[in-house]
Amino acid sequence: MAARNKRIRERGALSVKIVSYSVAAFFIIVSVIPLLWMISSSMKDNISIYKFPPTWVPKVPKSVNITLNYDGTKLQKPEELELDAMEAIWFTWKKMQNEAIGSMRVTGIKDGHVVYIAYMPAYNFTIGRPQIVPTKLAT
Repeated sequence: MAARNKRIRERGALSVKIVSYSVAAFFIIVSVIPLLWMISSSMKDNISIYKFPPTWVPKVPKSVNITLNYDGTKLQKPEELELDAMEAIWFTWKKMQNEAIGSMRVTGIKDGHVVYIAYMPAYNFTIGRPQIVPTKLAT
C-alpha cells in the first residue's frame, strides 16, 4: 500500500486529457458534416439543391396527374392527341418549374373510356426538353 501512495502524480494531467479528447471529438464531428451534406444533396433534385434556406432532408417529389376530357369533341387523330398530351405536360411543368416534380401523367378520357395515357418522369423531361414540344408546333 505504501508503494502506491509514493507514485508521482502530475497536476492537471486529467484536465489536459479531457481537453485533448474534446478538441479531437470536435474536429471529427466538423469533418463529418460535409460528408453528411454531400449524401443529403445527392438525394435532392435540382430545385431542392439551390433552395434557400437549405434543408438537410429532401422533400419527396410530387407526382402530377392531369385528366383531359374529350367529351363532346370528335375523336381526334393519334398525332393530335399526342400533341395535346405534350402540351399539357409542357405547360404544367413550366408553371410548376420551381416545385419538386418527380413525374407527370396525362390521361385522355372520352365518354368514360381512357383514350390514352402519357407518362413523363422528371429525368426524361429535363434531358429531352427540346424534343418534347417543338416550338413550331406549340407557340
